[in-house]
Amino acid sequence: LFSIVEQKAFRDFVLDLVPNSKIMTRITLMSMIDDAAKQMKIKIIEAMKTVDHIATTTDCWSARRRSFIGVTAHWVDPESLKRCSVALACKRLRGSHTFDLLANALNNIHTEFEIRGKIVRTTTDNGSNFIKAFKAFGEDANNNAGALVQEEEEEEEADKDEEEVEFVDVSSLLDEDDGFEFQLPKHQRCACHILNLIATADASKAVSNDAYKKLYYSTLGKCNALWNKCSRSSSAAETVEDACSLQLVRPNATRFNPAELAFLSEFAAVMTPLAQATNILQAETNVHMGWLLPTIKLLKIKLNKVKLPLKYCKPLVDALQVGIEDRFGPMMKDPELVAAAILLPKFRTNWTQEDETIKI
Repeated sequence: LFSIVEQKAFRDFVLDLVPNSKIMTRITLMSMIDDAAKQMKIKIIEAMKTVDHIATTTDCWSARRRSFIGVTAHWVDPESLKRCSVALACKRLRGSHTFDLLANALNNIHTEFEIRGKIVRTTTDNGSNFIKAFKAFGEDANNNAGALVQEEEEEEEADKDEEEVEFVDVSSLLDEDDGFEFQLPKHQRCACHILNLIATADASKAVSNDAYKKLYYSTLGKCNALWNKCSRSSSAAETVEDACSLQLVRPNATRFNPAELAFLSEFAAVMTPLAQATNILQAETNVHMGWLLPTIKLLKIKLNKVKLPLKYCKPLVDALQVGIEDRFGPMMKDPELVAAAILLPKFRTNWTQEDETIKI
């Protein structure tokens, strides 16, 4: 990538634009970028030294047969009370995305920026590898319960066999990796990813209702025909765009009966609150942890209201409500999340009428 500055075509192009310019070499360019990165890293570390509480997010992905991990950090400036965000890492991750590899990589990045003891929560998606990493290495006391029980059992066995002494190599024990050489922060699952799972995996469970299943597959089958026609016929796409200002086609041979049109209308009405909640929580600015519980609470209220007049999509609402309760139920009782919502002047205690929730 950096060798482009030494290619003749590039140098001729620059000299044509600025005849008297001096073009740097590849080594000079790399050195300047390295120096700038080091200076930026120093500034980030110094900035985070002034705060006591930091939240991080992380994700891993694969592209062109290579794996990567990305980490960002977020905090509130103690003087201006504005939220600050920085990217800590976007680096190559070698090997399979196993839970221990992710835990080690994340811990190394936190240590590199000197924030291990300041992180209150780390947000990830709902991938099984991340979930297992935080279960195995997270700060939750329950994660170490098994280790404590094992230690007690070992102590009891040692008392019984006091007379038996076995000499071992101490250096080998010190070098042994027992999996507890580091600890990850408290885990927070991404609310937007959870809502996406509710809208897909949980919503699909509504087809267990026979009446809903029949109309669902009938209607969505014609929708698929519409989408296929749109992708294959430019003239059809242009016709629909002229008539509806949308990139969605209405093929000549496909027609919806009244029940299917009503089903689509109800389906859109049910899924709209879910889409709105996702848009609120995935906003890049002016959204804090305190928005989570009020948004989910409002989503539950909207689904209850939209359910009353429905004729075809009540099984869909039931499936969504079960998914919300299963996936967000424990979060609704989390003291830190409740406090985060109450401490926001926008919400205070107006988002819930439950005394038990307020007293948490």
